[in-house]
Amino acid sequence: MSASTPAQDDQQLDAFLKRLGRRPVHLRPSIEVRRIWPWPHAVDLDRRGALASEVRTAVTELLTALDETLPPACTDKRLIAT
Repeated sequence: MSASTPAQDDQQLDAFLKRLGRRPVHLRPSIEVRRIWPWPHAVDLDRRGALASEVRTAVTELLTALDETLPPACTDKRLIAT
Protein backbone atom coordinates (compact mmCIF):
# COMPACT_ATOMS: atom_id res chain seq x y z
CA MET A 1 0.00 0.00 0.00
CA SER A 2 1.38 3.39 -0.92
CA ALA A 3 0.72 6.72 0.73
CA SER A 4 -1.43 9.24 -1.07
CA THR A 5 0.01 12.49 -2.36
CA PRO A 6 -1.13 15.93 -1.19
CA ALA A 7 -2.83 16.45 -4.56
CA GLN A 8 -4.77 13.19 -4.15
CA ASP A 9 -5.71 14.18 -0.61
CA ASP A 10 -6.95 17.55 -1.87
CA GLN A 11 -9.07 15.86 -4.56
CA GLN A 12 -10.64 13.53 -2.00
CA LEU A 13 -11.31 16.41 0.38
CA ASP A 14 -12.88 18.51 -2.38
CA ALA A 15 -15.16 15.61 -3.37
CA PHE A 16 -16.16 15.08 0.26
CA LEU A 17 -16.92 18.76 0.81
CA LYS A 18 -19.01 18.86 -2.36
CA ARG A 19 -21.11 15.90 -1.13
CA LEU A 20 -21.38 17.50 2.29
CA GLY A 21 -22.93 20.66 0.93
CA ARG A 22 -23.64 23.28 3.58
CA ARG A 23 -23.80 20.85 6.50
CA PRO A 24 -21.34 21.56 9.33
CA VAL A 25 -18.42 19.19 9.76
CA HIS A 26 -15.48 18.82 12.13
CA LEU A 27 -12.45 17.48 10.27
CA ARG A 28 -9.68 15.78 12.22
CA PRO A 29 -6.39 14.31 11.07
CA SER A 30 -6.19 10.54 11.09
CA ILE A 31 -3.78 7.70 10.68
CA GLU A 32 -4.31 4.34 9.04
CA VAL A 33 -2.35 1.36 10.26
CA ARG A 34 -2.70 -2.17 8.98
CA ARG A 35 -1.50 -5.48 10.26
CA ILE A 36 -2.14 -8.47 8.10
CA TRP A 37 -2.18 -12.04 9.32
CA PRO A 38 -1.66 -14.61 6.56
CA TRP A 39 -4.90 -16.56 6.12
CA PRO A 40 -3.49 -19.96 7.21
CA HIS A 41 -2.03 -18.36 10.34
CA ALA A 42 -5.33 -16.61 11.16
CA VAL A 43 -7.26 -19.86 10.65
CA ASP A 44 -4.86 -21.69 12.95
CA LEU A 45 -5.14 -18.99 15.62
CA ASP A 46 -8.93 -19.09 15.34
CA ARG A 47 -9.03 -22.89 15.69
CA ARG A 48 -6.99 -22.59 18.88
CA GLY A 49 -9.24 -19.78 20.17
CA ALA A 50 -6.34 -17.32 20.08
CA LEU A 51 -7.22 -15.00 17.17
CA ALA A 52 -9.18 -12.42 19.19
CA SER A 53 -6.41 -12.29 21.78
CA GLU A 54 -3.77 -11.85 19.07
CA VAL A 55 -5.72 -8.96 17.52
CA ARG A 56 -6.31 -7.41 20.96
CA THR A 57 -2.58 -7.61 21.71
CA ALA A 58 -1.71 -5.95 18.39
CA VAL A 59 -4.17 -3.11 19.09
CA THR A 60 -2.76 -2.70 22.59
CA GLU A 61 0.80 -2.49 21.26
CA LEU A 62 -0.20 0.08 18.64
CA LEU A 63 -2.17 2.33 20.99
CA THR A 64 0.58 2.10 23.61
CA ALA A 65 3.19 3.14 21.02
CA LEU A 66 1.00 6.11 20.08
CA ASP A 67 0.54 6.98 23.79
CA GLU A 68 -3.23 6.67 23.43
CA THR A 69 -5.75 5.57 26.03
CA LEU A 70 -6.52 1.87 25.88
CA PRO A 71 -10.12 0.68 25.61
CA PRO A 72 -11.31 -1.55 28.48
CA ALA A 73 -10.92 -4.75 26.45
CA CYS A 74 -7.22 -3.99 26.05
CA THR A 75 -6.59 -3.35 29.72
CA ASP A 76 -8.00 -6.62 31.06
CA LYS A 77 -4.80 -8.62 31.55
CA ARG A 78 -6.73 -11.90 31.57
CA LEU A 79 -7.61 -11.37 27.90
CA ILE A 80 -4.17 -10.42 26.58
CA ALA A 81 -1.97 -13.15 25.12
CA THR A 82 1.54 -13.43 26.46
